[in-house]
Amino acid sequence: MSAVVCVEGVWKKYRRGGQTAGPRANHRDATALQPGEFWALRDVHIEARRGEAVGVIGPNGAGKSTLLKVLAGVVRPSLGRLSLHGRVSAMIELGAGFHPELSGRENIRLNAALRGMSQRELRRKLEAIIEFADIGPFLDMPVKHYSSGMQARLGFAVAAHVEPDVLLVDEVLSVGDRVFRSRCMERMRQFRRHGAAIVFVSHDLGAVGAFCDRVAYLARGAVRRVGSPVDAIGAYEADAGNAAVPDGPPPVRVLDAAGQAARCFAPGERIRVEFDNGCRLFRGAGGYALALTRAADGLVMAETWPSRSSAREMVGDQHVAASSCELTLNVAPGEYLITVHAADNRTGTDASASAARVVVIGSHATSGMVDLLPRFTILPSRADACGISAS
Repeated sequence: MSAVVCVEGVWKKYRRGGQTAGPRANHRDATALQPGEFWALRDVHIEARRGEAVGVIGPNGAGKSTLLKVLAGVVRPSLGRLSLHGRVSAMIELGAGFHPELSGRENIRLNAALRGMSQRELRRKLEAIIEFADIGPFLDMPVKHYSSGMQARLGFAVAAHVEPDVLLVDEVLSVGDRVFRSRCMERMRQFRRHGAAIVFVSHDLGAVGAFCDRVAYLARGAVRRVGSPVDAIGAYEADAGNAAVPDGPPPVRVLDAAGQAARCFAPGERIRVEFDNGCRLFRGAGGYALALTRAADGLVMAETWPSRSSAREMVGDQHVAASSCELTLNVAPGEYLITVHAADNRTGTDASASAARVVVIGSHATSGMVDLLPRFTILPSRADACGISAS
């Protein structure tokens, strides 16, 4: 299947201070940095086929947003070739294409026209756009009074009704509430089922892993890895290390079923969380509390183990170097933080805390955040159980 998005050897340089460095006449000149210049993109190769979602991940400053701006035609590459086939719809900056003094309704018309929607098409889709945005009485207020979440609603509502062949989406959806984000993701799935190619930039590794067919990991403007979500996200997590994890004892390690350190798991996978105790546990601390939280949704579960008395019954006065907890990740795809707190029974406060980050990637067996493994049973009526036939 031919690619509808094709990026071949794209480079983009900027001058510090916000100025852009334009295209150069030849390859040698274009790849040479002048004083004050830096690379935002370096020899990037990415493609997306019809019906395919390609995720783009990486740390801040990796070049993700610059790549989408190049694809959207907002900025020109310094070198390289790119091609996009069909109608392109982009959501790359909050408020892009909106006039702050105009109302939401007026901006729908303006933004739709900028996206190439005809007046006839807009008349047919206007009510659907308004319903999708769901901003109520704010629709007829000036956009300058909108929150970032309301701007995202309005912008995506228009972009979602352009019926694009190529959809470019940046982090703008992160400002919306959970219900709206879910609606946006479902709309993007509809686009993909109808053959649209999607390039999705996000720091939400769980969302990228659950939605995308392939993922490109960017670092310092260059593509470090392109492959399956597990492969690319795993490479990113391996490079990231524990830089974003809070410091402090006890260190937390997450192991897979084979006992190997890991960060990426499938829904339903069994993991073991190990953490160092030191001597604190049996010298006044009441035990340990393990919590699983999800950035967008808060606490998923929390469990305390053991109490001080039960610990002494188990090991007496021996020094315990480490403890572990096994759990099954029956949770929706997403990015989670496993936090271990050493709690003091007398004060109710944490004596120490540390955490590890995990990413759950793949399809989820049920709707919602947690799979409680429900089992349904069909029971006969009392009359049937007693052998009484109905007349």
